[in-house]
Amino acid sequence: MPLIINTNVLAQTVQQNLARSSGTLAQSLQRLSSGLRINSAKDDAAGMAIAEGLSTIIRGGNQAVRNANDGISLSQVAESALGQISGNLQRIREIAIQAANGSMVDSNRSQLQKEVDQLTQEISRTVQTTDFNGSRLLSGASTLTFQVGYSGSGDNRIQVSTTDLAQSLGSPSPAAKASSAILGAVQGGSSPLAAITAADQALRKFVTSGLTTTVGSNTYNVSGFTSGSPAQNAAWATYQAAEAAYNANAGAKPAVVLAAVNNAAANAAAGYGWVGAGTGLYSYYQSMTATGTINITNQALAAAAVGSVDADIAKIANLRATFGSVQNRFEAVVANVQAYVENTSAARSRITDADFAEETARLTRNQILQQAGTAVLGQANTAPSTALRLLR
Repeated sequence: MPLIINTNVLAQTVQQNLARSSGTLAQSLQRLSSGLRINSAKDDAAGMAIAEGLSTIIRGGNQAVRNANDGISLSQVAESALGQISGNLQRIREIAIQAANGSMVDSNRSQLQKEVDQLTQEISRTVQTTDFNGSRLLSGASTLTFQVGYSGSGDNRIQVSTTDLAQSLGSPSPAAKASSAILGAVQGGSSPLAAITAADQALRKFVTSGLTTTVGSNTYNVSGFTSGSPAQNAAWATYQAAEAAYNANAGAKPAVVLAAVNNAAANAAAGYGWVGAGTGLYSYYQSMTATGTINITNQALAAAAVGSVDADIAKIANLRATFGSVQNRFEAVVANVQAYVENTSAARSRITDADFAEETARLTRNQILQQAGTAVLGQANTAPSTALRLLR
């Protein structure tokens, strides 16, 4: 090897090795300080691309969990309100049964009516004011869509339908109340004759005089009424429908006759605004100060109110079951997405996170190489001075 001064090849070689060890030392320090194996695309281009895709899934999944929890909250709000309405309806039914008892007089029933009015007003208030972040849950039929997956595809959405209990009879007209009273009497009969007889007696609450009853071997006829107030006309028309069905089916099996009488009375009552199977509550009324929505001021009306409230209770129970089922589904979604996010996070960690044991060993090695390189560079820089010995 020639002895030269202008170009120190040994020093250049040592400098390259020192730069390489300094670079790897800096990389080790960066990884140990950040905890990440991949701090920039140059560290692992393919790994960085995969990790970004996994990060998209993880962050989208975490937001989907929060969305599903919002669905749980909405369901809980709706179900809780429905539970309060159900409790009020149960109390109204209890009062109606009490008022339908023969030991009560109408003055007692008027006192019981005051509590019924308060409870129906509270039902009205609950129906109108129950909402979640501005979305009405009980007084507006709509469909709310919840995004419960990390992607925007349709199979990552759950739809929840709210209900409109405000679509109901509202404030029943006198005709509707009278028709409903006759229908309730019919529905309370355990046999065809009992049903038509109960309807006869309920009719006499509205038409207080002039009625004549004729019971033959196969017929049941009430006559003597021509026309009167809207309530009297409605009660008469509903009764006449039940009576006609009773007479037309005379001789058939009792169950067949009873079903025909009930259907005829229900159809007639529906024409006066009675809602036995509507979308709203019979006891609902738009005004929170309304009274008499459910009328128990006489025995016939009290008996009829029981059937109306029974329909309400069944409707509320069905809605509570619906919201409860939706809540269970959202909880299952949360558990599923959380597990998916957990496993995806583990996969990303294996790609991006630094192995501290490995990086610490690499750091130690690189520190030693850097120190050795620095010492050797000092020796390499003094190598050209050997030429001075030849000049002495």
